Amino acid sequence: MPFWGGKEGGVKRKMNKRFYFDIVLLGVLVFGILFSLALSQYRKAVLKSHIATLLPIVKSIAQAEDLYFSANGTFTENLDDLNISLPGFSAFTDRDGDLAYSDGEGKMTVVAGGYPYGQLNQSGSKENFIIYIGLLPSSGQSYGKVRGCADASNELATSVIKSMCKGNTWGSYSYGMQKICCEDCAL
Repeated sequence: MPFWGGKEGGVKRKMNKRFYFDIVLLGVLVFGILFSLALSQYRKAVLKSHIATLLPIVKSIAQAEDLYFSANGTFTENLDDLNISLPGFSAFTDRDGDLAYSDGEGKMTVVAGGYPYGQLNQSGSKENFIIYIGLLPSSGQSYGKVRGCADASNELATSVIKSMCKGNTWGSYSYGMQKICCEDCAL
């Protein structure tokens, strides 16, 4: 019997179709796995870029706080006293009664005072943070190390803090949430 007809040809065509289907299915499976890995790395990179945006703001507040402390012998929580501006940020009082400043969407919050910090918030919330970055005084009143904390229930945030940490991370509980923190973070 010739190849293009009869029983043998039909079987061969079915086997070829099955082979191509299996190859396409395997390709889709591999692509899906690679895409999921790339997506998690992309989300981590986006979160780090938000932190990279927030950290210079916090550092400028800390520098202004140093100058204010040198002149007045005390810290201030009012950014207007520090002679710096944060376009798009407006003042509000947080649940502890502290003066804080939030961007218009509630995604970022910054706080002045003895330990200035900034935080990336959960969608639209000024109170519930995903990650906060603060500056700790080293010797005297100058700020040295960067403290980073993440909501322990947010796997992405905790992995970012752990990847930024130069030392050991530790857990703590405050503001009604479990946190993972590090005293010495670097971008």
